[in-house]
Amino acid sequence: MKRKISKDRNEDRLFSLKKLNENQVFFWLVLLFIAAVMFIFNRCTSFTADDYSYMNSFAGTGRIESILDIFPSMYAHAFSMNGRLVPHFFVQLFLLFPPYVFDIINTFIFLFLNLILYKYIFGNNKINVLGMTGIFAAVWYFVPAFGQTMLWLDGSCNYLWGITFAFWYLYPYIRLMRDGEDVLKKPAPKYLFAAAGLLLGNWLETVSFGTIIISATALIIYKAVQKGKIPLYMISGIGFMCAGFLAMMLAPGTLKNKVASEGLSGYAENFLEAMDMYMAHLSWLVIAFIVLLTCTVIFGYKKNIEVSCLFFFASLITNFMHIVAAYYPERNMLAPTLFLLIASGVLLENFQTDRFAAAVVSTCWILILFSGVQFFHGGYDIYSTYVQHRQRDALAAEQKKNGIEELKLPCITAATKYSAQYGLADLDIEEDSVYWFNIAVAKYYEVDSVTGIEQE
Repeated sequence: MKRKISKDRNEDRLFSLKKLNENQVFFWLVLLFIAAVMFIFNRCTSFTADDYSYMNSFAGTGRIESILDIFPSMYAHAFSMNGRLVPHFFVQLFLLFPPYVFDIINTFIFLFLNLILYKYIFGNNKINVLGMTGIFAAVWYFVPAFGQTMLWLDGSCNYLWGITFAFWYLYPYIRLMRDGEDVLKKPAPKYLFAAAGLLLGNWLETVSFGTIIISATALIIYKAVQKGKIPLYMISGIGFMCAGFLAMMLAPGTLKNKVASEGLSGYAENFLEAMDMYMAHLSWLVIAFIVLLTCTVIFGYKKNIEVSCLFFFASLITNFMHIVAAYYPERNMLAPTLFLLIASGVLLENFQTDRFAAAVVSTCWILILFSGVQFFHGGYDIYSTYVQHRQRDALAAEQKKNGIEELKLPCITAATKYSAQYGLADLDIEEDSVYWFNIAVAKYYEVDSVTGIEQE
């Protein structure tokens, strides 16, 4: 009798916890927390590295002062830098406005990224508060160079906005492949969707190429398995993406600065570097994917296997296409990371049954715990970097007030991947330096020159 009462009490507790996890108010509170935190972190992120260069026209006409100034600047950018004209247009656009404008929009883009990851993993299922929290924790914990891709103005416009756009664009293709459903019903959205492919194709080399391959593969699988008719606007979308991608890759600046030119030996070295980067940053996610895929097959869960393998394929493509790249910075790991995160997440969702619920919940809480520790370290580093930037601005203003035109300013140091400054260019300490960043900062402060001073 006592055992029966104890069992009933445990079932009541589990039922209550389940109700809390499906509570809409708590779900919105989690979203509000994410938005508030990311807005604060955005506000604590100052102009960094390339931001100073993009304040000026690449056409050599001085400071960008209007939207019209951006167009000749982007034309010159295609020849001198690279062909990513869409994201860099937004970079120069937002540098025209007060910083809080970008901070607000970037916060909502990050929130939308988390929501679309949630949509991919949990589909149209009931509200899952722990699942939403776990997604934010996973993004915070696993994404390399978090500050460069999620907070830095230039980096966010390229990486955060690019991968978010890609996930939104891929969704109709994935739904068609998985469920045989065309989610766009009316003609006007279909036309706009296809045309948007031109922008996405021109956004970011890894993201654009990965999206083209995955969307085309999804259509092939749909045709082979379900024998259905492929909507014309989806084929057109891929065509527009290819056009945008070719325009980006064939731009003189891309061919000069982004594409590897060392021949077969260089490609071999790039392959090894890409493999090392992948395993150094994503080994735990790879292990999780393999374990989940194995368990999915063993226990006979057929749901989402095709979607998971397709996203794992996307993760590999966006990583190893760096074989032909001139270099592989950590911020380029964003797409491989998030594609792999979805690949693992859609499989983990299969195990949300009574049989495995405890294991899934425990996994989420462990991830949240580890992420929480990093959250405090990262938050402190973001604030510390912000204070250093404010002190440097104040010192520059003081020196200018005293009539000094050759400024000596402290270098900014960051300790973790959560600061946008971490791993990015800062002031050269050499006198009369011609380093591009020193020149850009001197233009920003409107002085003759700037020299860095190492902090003790």
